[in-house]
Amino acid sequence: MKKQLTLVLCLLGMFAIAQTKPTASAKKAGTKKETKTEEATNVPDRKAEYVGGNDAMEKYIISNLKYPSKLETDTSIKTRKVFMKFMVDKTGKVADVSVMKGIKGCKECDVEAIRVVSTMPNWTPAVEANQVIDSWFTLPITFAKK
Repeated sequence: MKKQLTLVLCLLGMFAIAQTKPTASAKKAGTKKETKTEEATNVPDRKAEYVGGNDAMEKYIISNLKYPSKLETDTSIKTRKVFMKFMVDKTGKVADVSVMKGIKGCKECDVEAIRVVSTMPNWTPAVEANQVIDSWFTLPITFAKK
């Protein structure tokens, strides 16, 4: 019997944050000037979005994700969720893809999730103060068989 792959996206766990913005602050420590980097903590006016929305993103991932054989053979692996982090740059390109939290004992799962996210088509970038910005995005992916 042919097994089918289904992917459950925890869309409630998906969020974007604005880019890190460097700011120069002149602090006098004797005669030295120091540069300070502040993390932008505010949410952009419009978050980055996969073209076509979450349904289109889910279809893309389902059609491109390959279920790792490690999940079929290793019954000790209980968790099936990989938390991905990536940047959607000003042009909408997905960049700096990494695994925030992988599936313990299944490196193949991490590699496959990175491959699929890295090959996503361009997104609609985030907007803040009427300007497109780089933004970070977190995407939980759950591997599940139906």
